[in-house]
Amino acid sequence: MAEKEPTIFCSRCGAEMKSKSRYCMKCGNLNYDHDANETMRQYIKEEDQEAYQVGSGKFMVNNNSSQIQVSIANNTGNVAFCFHLNFWSYLISLIISFFICCKGNFAIDNIISSFFPLVCVVLSTIFLYLYAMELIFIKCNKRWWGALIPFYNFLILAEIVYNKKWLGIICFIPVIGQIFLLVMFYQLGKKFRYNGILTVLFLIVYILIIGYGNHVYEGRQFISDDEKHPLEKEYSRKRVFFFTCFLFLAVGAGMFLFLNQAKVESGANDFRNYYYVLAGNRLVNVVEKKISEKKVTCIKSQYSSDSGVYYFTFYDVGTVISLPFYIMREPIGGYVKVVNEGGVSSYYVSVGDGNYGYSEVLIDELNTDSVVENYSLKDPINETHCNFTKYSIK
Repeated sequence: MAEKEPTIFCSRCGAEMKSKSRYCMKCGNLNYDHDANETMRQYIKEEDQEAYQVGSGKFMVNNNSSQIQVSIANNTGNVAFCFHLNFWSYLISLIISFFICCKGNFAIDNIISSFFPLVCVVLSTIFLYLYAMELIFIKCNKRWWGALIPFYNFLILAEIVYNKKWLGIICFIPVIGQIFLLVMFYQLGKKFRYNGILTVLFLIVYILIIGYGNHVYEGRQFISDDEKHPLEKEYSRKRVFFFTCFLFLAVGAGMFLFLNQAKVESGANDFRNYYYVLAGNRLVNVVEKKISEKKVTCIKSQYSSDSGVYYFTFYDVGTVISLPFYIMREPIGGYVKVVNEGGVSSYYVSVGDGNYGYSEVLIDELNTDSVVENYSLKDPINETHCNFTKYSIK
């Protein structure tokens, strides 16, 4: 028994038509889901695309009151199989990894101290993004498995963005290809009515938003005609997959951070202390440059590179060397001590804000371990202070 051809409705006049018809018999409106009419899509005016998309289907209204055309998904492949393949591959991979990492010892301490938390994070991230790219291909009425094939996925992406598959070859050219790929993602964001620049800048986030979100490609919603309530099932599958991956990602990351708590705290301290190290290095660079340019004036004596100890004091380091975010935090003070002996100069630096800092550390030995807590910067008194002729240091 022959399978009944699905019936759709013309988006221009609303007349009933067959899904495989090239055009509406009543008003002549082209069916752009038909293979013979696919290449004609490039001639649609930009302003027409913003208002509505000509082609087969009927209009429905979404939350932001923009028109969405519903069309038959005739080129996506089996979307149900796509979900089950990804979902069960992901769960099976987690289960196998769990047994391999635990080695028969399922005590909670052993699980946390094994590689399983890290495996959770890696597997969850990989499958989360793989399925997101497959969903993007499905939303564009392209074969979902095309997202899994290296190099070929660039060709399909170019077809989605420019309707010209051969342009994807540009992605294989060194340097130019990487730039062109970013341009394609810029255009892809616009195709889904997102800001193209933000899509490129936050590509990691927007791939997930476009894939798992509800925005549609060029105002068109492709749905399957071989199952009941396809949109409801599509949203349900996306939610199940996303939250499952996110759950194991969070659990894995939590266990990994708990296991490496000391290292995480040490890393956080190093990150904080690097701000003070950066301030010290920049101060020394400023002093070295001004000394080499002979733009130094000193109190009590003339500056000499042959001998002597000289101090360059900065009461607000941030304004002098433009430290990042200095406006948003406590002011940092500091000074550079220059020791000249026999024509050789040694540079020592002190930096502090009342909470953290360090005192007269040789610049070559300055690192994040030099920073200590509860440090109050001392102002060197009764010493030879110097200034820069083009700097106004208070």
